[in-house]
Amino acid sequence: MPILFGLVFMQNNRDCPENFTLNPQYPATEPECFPNDFVYYSSVNLAFYIFNLVTINDFPISEEDWVGAFNGVVCVGARQWGACNNSACDVPVFGDDGTLFTEGYMNSGEMPTFKIYDTSENIYIDAIPTDDVVEWQYMNSPIIELLYSYADIQGCTDLYACNFDPYANINVGSCEYCSCSLSSDIIFSNDIDNNGVIDNFNAYANNGSITARVFHGDDEIGSNGDAVAAYVNDEIRGIGLAAEVPEELGGGYAFSMMIYSNELSGEILTFKYYQSITDNVFCLNESYEFQADMIIGDAVSSFNLVIPNDWLDADLSFPESFMINSAYPNPFNPYVNIEYSIIEPSNIEFYFYSLSGKLVDEIDIGFLSKGEYSISWEPKNKASGIYFVVMSNGIDKNMTRITLLK
Repeated sequence: MPILFGLVFMQNNRDCPENFTLNPQYPATEPECFPNDFVYYSSVNLAFYIFNLVTINDFPISEEDWVGAFNGVVCVGARQWGACNNSACDVPVFGDDGTLFTEGYMNSGEMPTFKIYDTSENIYIDAIPTDDVVEWQYMNSPIIELLYSYADIQGCTDLYACNFDPYANINVGSCEYCSCSLSSDIIFSNDIDNNGVIDNFNAYANNGSITARVFHGDDEIGSNGDAVAAYVNDEIRGIGLAAEVPEELGGGYAFSMMIYSNELSGEILTFKYYQSITDNVFCLNESYEFQADMIIGDAVSSFNLVIPNDWLDADLSFPESFMINSAYPNPFNPYVNIEYSIIEPSNIEFYFYSLSGKLVDEIDIGFLSKGEYSISWEPKNKASGIYFVVMSNGIDKNMTRITLLK
């Protein structure tokens, strides 16, 4: 008893996050803080209930969420899911060992119940196991395939939005699409056959067309594989795939979109640009009012879209099998050294693109084993400016940016 009192006293100088309470036995037992309703004391009588999967609204809980065990209204154990590395998790369920601290804890033959604490929403949800819960017995370790729960959670339910909430089942118009690097599926999942026409075009009574080009300042952007999509609010209404324009008509790439609506006019179109080099989607600032049968722009006199100034700072994903570690000097002249790592044996190629997306050079490295490597690139007869270095194994790619100064 004096030891426990001393531990509680020690904790008075410590802090927990909001909605959490200090573990009354810390530092003798981990973790330091519990969700407010999941506070418990350890006991010498212990069993574990092992869950292979735990879900909220049919989606696996995150590593920040918790599973708590109860005997009636008394919490008798809890575990944060992340402590199990997102694999099967053993939740401690303590029994009454005759001390004051474990009064109301489990006794042989009693059945525990369970709750999930959703940390992001700060809510406790009653949870139901798919298998019959085994009666509590000292040192027993029953395995339960699934512990599931359902709750009304408001948030963004669009998988492709920046702030998608996997637990949310009530969409309150909170989705955001322009504050992160978006998945290309936000465009191409609406054009499964990749023909440049949205798959549900038959659902609309009216249409019109826009032919656009994409610019960054005075520099035109575009290459094979790029696309522009038109939206009304968050609903895609048209897709334009990059089409190379003949040099006699100015060269570059144009994006011709058939755009659909059930209104004759008035709906405001916004636009997103997919760049295949970076595999990123960028929100554009321009807008246009839809008019039935409109024909806006052509390959020569196009509707111009301007990519934001911060597009070069977009976060890029890193494949697990390789990565570019550094490029130096940067800016460079006449050559740049590129250091890279191979984590898994791969066939490696390097591609060099101009700011506009034109392929200007490539180096086929061939098959490499795990290790650290470097190459040098000396562009011949290339203008000063920003270039993209893309490292690929034919499936994944990693990219960095370099600047040539002459």
